Amino acid sequence: MDYVEFEYWFMRFVKRDFNLHYDRSRDPKQLTFSELPTDMLGEVVEFLNPKERKIARKVSKTLCAAVDRQKIDYNQIEVFIGSAEKITVAYNKDTIEYKGSPSGTIIDLRGYKKSIDNLNYVDLAFNDLAISLKPSRILVKSLRVSIEEKSDVGVINRFLHFLQSIPTGFHVKETLIETANTTLALSILSVLKPGTLETIEMFTAEGKAENHERIVEMEQFKQAKTVLLRRFGIFDPSYLQRFNGFRRFQLVLNTVEPRDIYLLRE
Repeated sequence: MDYVEFEYWFMRFVKRDFNLHYDRSRDPKQLTFSELPTDMLGEVVEFLNPKERKIARKVSKTLCAAVDRQKIDYNQIEVFIGSAEKITVAYNKDTIEYKGSPSGTIIDLRGYKKSIDNLNYVDLAFNDLAISLKPSRILVKSLRVSIEEKSDVGVINRFLHFLQSIPTGFHVKETLIETANTTLALSILSVLKPGTLETIEMFTAEGKAENHERIVEMEQFKQAKTVLLRRFGIFDPSYLQRFNGFRRFQLVLNTVEPRDIYLLRE
C-alpha cells in the first residue's frame, strides 16, 4: 500500500466509515501533483526559496511554467567577478561561490563544497543566474555588481552578454556598481530598466570627460531619483544643473561658484 492509498483509507476511518468493500471506481479521478490547476500549483511554488525554485523548474515542464509565472521579488542580488577564476553570486544573502579547478568547477554553498567535473565555472554561474532571472515578473530591489580590476576580459564580456540577453530587461530599483573601468560600469548600467531604477551608485577608478557626457544622457540617469557618483572622476561645473531635481546626488567638481549653489537651491 502506497502513501496515497493509506491516506485515502485513513481519512475514511477518521470519518468512522469502516466499509472495506467500498468501490472506489465511483469516486472522481484523483489528480496527481502535475495535474493540479495552474493557480493551485502557483500557490505551492510561491513558498519556495530561490534555490528550491531552480530545482523545481527542472522537474517537469508543468512546474517550470508554474515557477516562471510567479512574481518574484529579490531583496538583493550580488555578483562578484574575481581575478582568480572565481564568481560569487548571492541571492538575498544566500551566497554561492563558483571556482575553477583543473577538473571543472568547485561550488561552495555556505561551507558545503561540491566538485563538478567537465563543467566550466563561468557556465555554471551564469546558467544558475539566468534560471533565477527567468521568470517574466521578477523585480530585484538591490543589485550590486563588483568586478576586480584584473578580471578576465572574456568572463566580463560574457556577463555583459548575459545581461543584454534578458528579454524584458533587468528590473532593478537600486544598483551599486564597483569596477575600475568606467566604460564597463556604464555598459552594465545601460541594461537596467529605466523608470524602474531609482537609485544609482557607482565606484570607478577613472572618470573621463566623455563618460560624464554619456551618463547624463542615459535614460537610467534621467529617470532616477538618487545618483551617487562617489568615484567617477571630476566633473566640470557646467554639469551641475543636470543633477537638479534629484532627491539626492553626489559628485566631485573641479570648482564651484556661489551662483551654482544658488541655482541648485532654486
